[in-house]
Amino acid sequence: METLGGLFALFGFGLFATAAFAMFKPLPKLRMGSRKAAAVGMALSVGSCVMGGALMPPTSAEDAPEQAGVEAAAPAAPAPPAELPALASRVRSIEEVQVAEPQINIRVFTKSAWDDVAYVDAGAGAVAEIARALQKGVREDGEGIQSVFIRFYVAGSDRLGNDTHLEFFGARFAAADLRAAETENLSGARMLNLATEAWFESPAGAQAVAAWCDKNLKDGEGFCRKVLL
Repeated sequence: METLGGLFALFGFGLFATAAFAMFKPLPKLRMGSRKAAAVGMALSVGSCVMGGALMPPTSAEDAPEQAGVEAAAPAAPAPPAELPALASRVRSIEEVQVAEPQINIRVFTKSAWDDVAYVDAGAGAVAEIARALQKGVREDGEGIQSVFIRFYVAGSDRLGNDTHLEFFGARFAAADLRAAETENLSGARMLNLATEAWFESPAGAQAVAAWCDKNLKDGEGFCRKVLL
């Protein structure tokens, strides 16, 4: 039926063109020697085109152009945001992190150092690393976090001589202060000055902090006043 319809349409187009020409120049050999005959030919051409169109099968959805399918397709869903890394993955000295809104509790461990002053310096370095991690974004941080509580531990031995972790000192920081800290421009002592509270947790910690403050009192006065007074 599709081929037959096409033939009728093709014949109609040819007849129309011939009849149109005969309107201006008679074609007696084709029985269009007058304008009346040419008009009859044009009418027959229109009828042939209509019949050809009727015999052509309708266009199915499968035959529609691919572009129509593209336009009808639903927009792709946006990709989910990438998950932020854990705080401990950004700061190697962190042993444990617990979130208890509005606070993050962090346990930092320093395995070894040259002396007591170096242990406290290592703790100050950990504070700077934590601040940079918060600034880059970590999964534990969020709008509900207001403070960061850090306990600093070192390697030691218990009363029985067993290896253990001794708590040297602790400090609490406002999360907003750490997020805003310009760590590249602040020394370790000035990072510790950001603490809102500070204290030592053992005689060894008291000795280490006292030795550190004796050496860094000028830059670390804010921290030393909080931890020693």
